[in-house]
Amino acid sequence: MMPEFTALHLAMLAGAFVAGVGIGWLLRSDRCAREKIAINAGWQEQLEGQQAEHDRLANRVGELERQLAACRASEEAAEGALAEARSALEERERKIARLARQLGSWRARVPPLVERYREREREVEELRSGLDRAADRIARLEAMTREAEREAPPADANGSG
Repeated sequence: MMPEFTALHLAMLAGAFVAGVGIGWLLRSDRCAREKIAINAGWQEQLEGQQAEHDRLANRVGELERQLAACRASEEAAEGALAEARSALEERERKIARLARQLGSWRARVPPLVERYREREREVEELRSGLDRAADRIARLEAMTREAEREAPPADANGSG
C-alpha cells in the first residue's frame, strides 16, 4: 500500500523545491562572482605586464634615440675633421707644387746654391711625409665614419617618427 499524497505533502515538496532552487541560485551567483574576480585579476595582471613591457620598450627607444643622436654628432664631427684634413692636404699640395717650381727656378739660375736647394728638397720630402700622414689620418677618419654608420641603429624600426 502506498501512502497518500496530501496537499501538505505537495506544499512541502514545492517548498523544498523552491528552497533548493534558491540555494542553487545563491551558490551559482557566488561562484560566478568568484570567477569574475579571478578573470578580472588575470586581465589586470596581464595588463600590468603589458604596461611594464611598454615602459621597458619606451625606455629602450629613448636610449636608442640618444645613441643615434650621439652617433650623428660624432659623424658630423668626423665629417668636419675630414673636411679640415682635406683642406690642409690641398694647401700642402699647393705648397709642394710651389716649392717644386721654386726649386727648379733656383737650380737653373744659381748653380752655387745647390746645397740650399738640397735643403728645400728635404723640406719637400718632409711635406710629402706630412701629406702621407694626413692621408693616413683621412683614411682612419673615413674608416671611423663608416664604422659609426654601420653601428648606428635604424632611426625607427616601426616606420613611425
